[in-house]
Amino acid sequence: MVAPAPEVDAYRGPVLAAGASGAVDLPPFAEAVVTAGTVAGAGEVRLVLASGAERQVVFAGPLSEGEELRIFVDASLVEVYRTGSVATTLRAYPAAGEAWILELPEGAAAEVWELKLPE
Repeated sequence: MVAPAPEVDAYRGPVLAAGASGAVDLPPFAEAVVTAGTVAGAGEVRLVLASGAERQVVFAGPLSEGEELRIFVDASLVEVYRTGSVATTLRAYPAAGEAWILELPEGAAAEVWELKLPE
C-alpha cells in the first residue's frame, strides 16, 4: 500500500471545507481527503481545470463504498492516493484564469486544506 509521507501533514494550512459535497473550489496548493460514505457504487470523483464554460478533466476515477482518496494539488502537479492501491501522479498546467474544481459524486464528502510552508 502506498501512502503520502507523514511529514506532509505539516504543510496543511487552514481548513477550507469540512464535509463538503458537490463541486468544491480548490486553491492552487491544496489537499483534499474524499470519502465515499456508505452509498453503494458511489460514483466518480473528478478533478477539473475550469475557466467559464471550458473544462479539462485532469483526473477521473471511481469511488467505492467505504473508500478514501487523498488528493494533492501543487500548482501543476497532482497526486492521488487511493486506499489500498498505488498512487497516481499527473501534470496539468493551469492557464491564466483557470481554477481547480473537485467534483464529488452523490454521497461523497471532502475535507480540504490549503497547503503552505510550515512555520
